[in-house]
Amino acid sequence: LARLDRPPAQPFLLYLSAIAAGPPSEEPRRVLDLHRMLRERLLADPWSRALARIGSGWLMLLFGSAGPDDAAGEFTAALAEFRAIGERWGMMLALNGIAERATWRGDHAAALAPMDEALRLAAELGSAVDTADLLRARAEGRLATGDLDGAAGDFGRVVAIARDCGAPELSAAANTGLGRIALTRGDLAEARRLGTAALDECPAGWYTADGNRMTALVLLGHVAEQSGDLAEARRRYREVSLVGPGPEAAQALADAAAGLARTGG
Repeated sequence: LARLDRPPAQPFLLYLSAIAAGPPSEEPRRVLDLHRMLRERLLADPWSRALARIGSGWLMLLFGSAGPDDAAGEFTAALAEFRAIGERWGMMLALNGIAERATWRGDHAAALAPMDEALRLAAELGSAVDTADLLRARAEGRLATGDLDGAAGDFGRVVAIARDCGAPELSAAANTGLGRIALTRGDLAEARRLGTAALDECPAGWYTADGNRMTALVLLGHVAEQSGDLAEARRRYREVSLVGPGPEAAQALADAAAGLARTGG
């Protein structure tokens, strides 16, 4: 990326590489500086420039190195720029960023409208994989507010859509979500089944999938802990640190560390 001095001939490949590899491993401030430099070199291409704004917003959220309002500014500017060129897929990404930022702040009500618009755009485009990913994000927001039935409905739709369109990492994420709901309801056997299914079907070796594997392992650790099998719980919690990184790595690692502390690991 540091050697890129002009918009690439196929700018969509920048998006694909970011999805596969995740953010660079350098110190957060260095990563943000690199991203700003990259964005300056993409100014000649409106599509790439707007996409770079979305990348900046996500880096701000993931690294916590800027306030959520700064991330919101990036997502909102990207939305305006994609609207200006009539790019519905880019608008969908920006709206998802706005909704996710609201969710991260705990303002789940503010996430509803942008998420609904993003889902409408995904339907217009006929993009099954984007629909599944957006429904997964909406389910997570519903789960955070205690709407277990609404979350379960969305997660169930994700499983069906993701399997039809060949996105096992999304099906795995949804099964982990359903497993967390089962655990909350006290159904340990169902939670174990769903967590195991998620781990079995989830691919490995790329950023998003590895994040999903980490959360599935945390779920299985919680199930074993609540079942009284502390040795199995410790094993699952230790496995979390052997995977990744992924988009939920910080939370998964914190949950695993807390689980090890509780189980004498």
